[in-house]
Amino acid sequence: MARPRSGRVCTVDEVCRRVAYGAMTEASRRRTMRRWWKVVPAVAGILATILAALAAVAAEPDARGRARIAERFGEGFLRGDDDEALEAMMGEAMLAAFGRRARQQLRQRLEAQHGEVVAVGEAWEEPRLQGFYRLRVPVRFARGELDLRVVLEPSGKVGGFFLVPHAEPPADDAEAPVEEVAVSVAGLTGKLSLPAGEGPHPAVVLVHGSGPNDMDETVGPNKPFRDLAWGLARRGVAVLRYHKRSYERPQDLAAAGDGLTVEQEAIDDARAALELLRGRPEIDGERVFVLGHSLGGTVAPRIAARPPRPAGIVVLAGSVLPLPEAMLRQMRYVARADGELSAEEKERLAAVEGLVGELRSALAGEAPPPAGQILGAPFAYWRDLDRHDPPAEAAALGLPILVLQGERDYQVTMEDFARWQEALAGKSGACLKSYAALDHLFRPGDGPSTPADYERAVAVAERVVGDVAAWILKGECP
Repeated sequence: MARPRSGRVCTVDEVCRRVAYGAMTEASRRRTMRRWWKVVPAVAGILATILAALAAVAAEPDARGRARIAERFGEGFLRGDDDEALEAMMGEAMLAAFGRRARQQLRQRLEAQHGEVVAVGEAWEEPRLQGFYRLRVPVRFARGELDLRVVLEPSGKVGGFFLVPHAEPPADDAEAPVEEVAVSVAGLTGKLSLPAGEGPHPAVVLVHGSGPNDMDETVGPNKPFRDLAWGLARRGVAVLRYHKRSYERPQDLAAAGDGLTVEQEAIDDARAALELLRGRPEIDGERVFVLGHSLGGTVAPRIAARPPRPAGIVVLAGSVLPLPEAMLRQMRYVARADGELSAEEKERLAAVEGLVGELRSALAGEAPPPAGQILGAPFAYWRDLDRHDPPAEAAALGLPILVLQGERDYQVTMEDFARWQEALAGKSGACLKSYAALDHLFRPGDGPSTPADYERAVAVAERVVGDVAAWILKGECP
């Protein structure tokens, strides 16, 4: 909440002191009294500003109050039967931008697309962004489910709302305050999730898996990087996440042409994120870590090998098998998951096996490099990855390392985890743990994992978030 500048108050106080205590002639008293009557409105204005600010702070709703406001607004908007009550909850800008007719038209479109409202659920709160509160209200329609994201001004007035795909609240939905600040990482959109308190805080950079990923590493309704960011921030660790370059600026990678490697795709931006964190006053520059998931875990040792070096690395499901081989392993698993292999699946598998074989021969020097792209990337990309041994490079870093693996993961398997165990055996500062019931996104489940599992919104397991936080904050092996 902005306060009156102290300079203005001091200036008025000085005038008042001169009036009350200065030795004056009668003429100077008259001049001063004229000045005083000019000053009185200024004093009154300043007092009014201070009192208004104090009243606003006093009136700022608590977490339960904010949830209730969001729920009442959602119910009122969807019913549409009491415009006056709804408008009493809205801020001035919202009132001006979203009148009764606009609200009615939106309700009609929603009903046409999704059917009647069946139920409105309990609101849950996302981290603050630029001082505004953000809450999600689940809404079940006859033909699907959406969330109403309600944005509240600090006073509790509704400043905006959006309809967004439904998402489950993260596993750690505690009420510890978390602030999110918009940042830019080498031109990429990012968010810094900050814990409560002034800091400086330890921090971690999140590095994505393969393919174009947004900052939350969204897979269907799942947002594992959001879950990690919020859960870690609530435990005292600041988290920086950002859109991957292939997601937000694919033209930059296209410009690299046949020379594209994972350096331009991921590593350079991760190093830029480390630099950004080290320069922020809220962050302890000596305790900045890298957490990589999937391909991000594979390249985490490379990120840490050159300045700016992190304080340690966390590898979540880091692939060790060469990426083309891992892709083939994954395709075979998915094709056989239902116990049958159709003619179409056999044909697709045979095609990928042929490409992987061609690439394997070229990498071994037994055949010329293929022209153009193969398996979605130029030969230089695969050659660069093939030249590195992530577990061996991690062992040579001399940094603390935490390696976690889900035992239900079919994309990066316990075979990969065994390679990490072998390379890091006996290494000081190395901690490794696998979780029996968790999948590639570190979500709990039962039975063999399949792609259909990712269609269900399940948060990252709270014990994973807790294990990562304890390791960063206290150096405790899980």
